[in-house]
Amino acid sequence: MLPQDSHVHTEWSWDTVTGSMVRSCERALELGLPSLAFTEHADLTPWLIPAPIRPHLPDHFRVRLRADGVLEPPDLDVEGYLACVQECRERFPDLRILSGVELSEPHWHRSSADALLAAHRFERVLGSVHSLPEGSDHYELSVLGDRPPDGVLRSYLGEVLGLVESTAGFEVLAHIDYALRTWPAAKEFVAADFEDEFRTVLRACAQRPCPGGQHEGPAAPRSAPLVVRRGRPRPLLRQ
Repeated sequence: MLPQDSHVHTEWSWDTVTGSMVRSCERALELGLPSLAFTEHADLTPWLIPAPIRPHLPDHFRVRLRADGVLEPPDLDVEGYLACVQECRERFPDLRILSGVELSEPHWHRSSADALLAAHRFERVLGSVHSLPEGSDHYELSVLGDRPPDGVLRSYLGEVLGLVESTAGFEVLAHIDYALRTWPAAKEFVAADFEDEFRTVLRACAQRPCPGGQHEGPAAPRSAPLVVRRGRPRPLLRQ
């Protein structure tokens, strides 16, 4: 039997405008997947968008841009999302469908993250890091292409470690290799160069009291051999 897909975004994630919960369910049944977890984005961190990038933002990003160049993600429409989940459960009774949410940097926004989890009972809660701090601002990783990628990856893994070692409420660490999505194609990625950092994060996951002690498999193929071996003891902005 194929495993379930535990990290799916649909039209209820503000940045996934072409997504469809219904079509995702249809496709899952076509592939023979037993279950899906719809883990929609709850992005809690506003991002400063560098001026040269702003004219090139997709429309659904640009409408969220403030006059000061900060992109402020909207709140997740939880009621509408959960109603859609229930509709799909009734429409696709042979598919096990879990409700869920992906919390971005919940360790930076404990009051907002805790309030969201207290108000709603999600069946799958992911914790993730999508941005890095710089002074009083935060930058989504995909706009940091002018920075040395080694430094970006190490800073990212350091922030991921901070999330895992926090007491923020989440069950699964999402995409430990998120920073590799923007690794330059012209620069060779040598996984062994970052083995200590990856192992430190994975060790912290293993030691974290559940919920929150799990991590997803790597999404970026270049990190897969390292993460799989040691894990046991794109486009402009994120889509």
